[in-house]
Amino acid sequence: MLARLWKPAIFVFVAVNLWLLLFGKTYVYTAVLHQAPNIDDLDLFPLRTVAAAPDATPWPKALDYNQGEYPAALTRVLEEFDTTQFLVIQNGEIKYERYWDGYGPEDDSRAYKNSNSFSAAKSIVSILIGTALKDGHIQSLDQKVAEYVDSFNNGAKADITIRQVLQMASGLDFIEAYNKPVSDTTEAYYGDDLVGLVERLGIEEIPGTTWRYKSGDTQVLAMVLMAATDKSLSQYASEALWSKIGATKDAQWSLDTENGVEKAYCCFYSNARDFARIAQLYMNAGKAPSGEQIVSPSYVQQSVVPNGIPADGEQAPSHWYGYQWWIMQHEGHPIFYARGILGQYVMAIPDLDVIVVRLGHERSETKLNRHPIDVYGILDGVFELLKVPQPGE
Repeated sequence: MLARLWKPAIFVFVAVNLWLLLFGKTYVYTAVLHQAPNIDDLDLFPLRTVAAAPDATPWPKALDYNQGEYPAALTRVLEEFDTTQFLVIQNGEIKYERYWDGYGPEDDSRAYKNSNSFSAAKSIVSILIGTALKDGHIQSLDQKVAEYVDSFNNGAKADITIRQVLQMASGLDFIEAYNKPVSDTTEAYYGDDLVGLVERLGIEEIPGTTWRYKSGDTQVLAMVLMAATDKSLSQYASEALWSKIGATKDAQWSLDTENGVEKAYCCFYSNARDFARIAQLYMNAGKAPSGEQIVSPSYVQQSVVPNGIPADGEQAPSHWYGYQWWIMQHEGHPIFYARGILGQYVMAIPDLDVIVVRLGHERSETKLNRHPIDVYGILDGVFELLKVPQPGE
């Protein structure tokens, strides 16, 4: 009986492998080998450095730095989802921070290491669109992508604008599927031809009419930036952003292949204190610590208000997404934040002058109003930690 099963099993094995080879899906082998993306994938792919300024000044610490007991509920949510870095900045000073799993702050050379941003990188790409707009590399958000990316000159893709891509409303048929070995998302992470992947995409909705989260849109923005600036994404990020906002450590950006293009939709490696700088930049209306206006205040404001485009299958306008930033209200406080799939959160709470960064291995799979419920738990814990008055008090 067992011997009779070998022949069909071998046939299926050979057929599957032939299919993978014939259709260029060999990235599946890498995906199966590594099983799932990880925050410590820094050395798994080729990299480019995103250089910080050599004379950057670290965040100052508050006089009562790390004084005060964490609420039990906050400790519970941080530990439940395997947090590695947790940081609270208030009024421009580090108020609280904790580290786990061998991670440490930037001034601890024994424990310091960079961590994967995953999709929090999308917000960084959005900032770079803003800097390119301010510096004249891009003339208008309503320009067609095709003006920068030749492969968009054909068919319905020719109508897609930069703004629509920023809003995740391009209409492209990129499928966001994290748990399938054969998918656009898996190919983007483990494959070696991001440009080819984008060029193969078709249109499934009229551009600008439907919000649907897809990493392919962010990769399109990167292609626009590279064409507009004639630089790699990492080089432009170094010059226009990272070296200006106070980041004290070089970051790294994963590439699809040696000397290839950056995985713009994810895979920006940095640390909690430096990630906090992107929130600070936007809470300061696009102005760097030096006083230089890096992004225009109007672009910042547009980025962190709801784009109002209905999600697929819905009629009501969206209220949770701007220009590659997530948006929410909690306990009466407006919040915008960058978000990665394993709980990479860079949260800005402007009316409290508070920044919260949480990095780690997991996040909740349960969502409320499009936001993972651990986000609410972290915010509740931070509000209690900082003694923020509750509504009505």
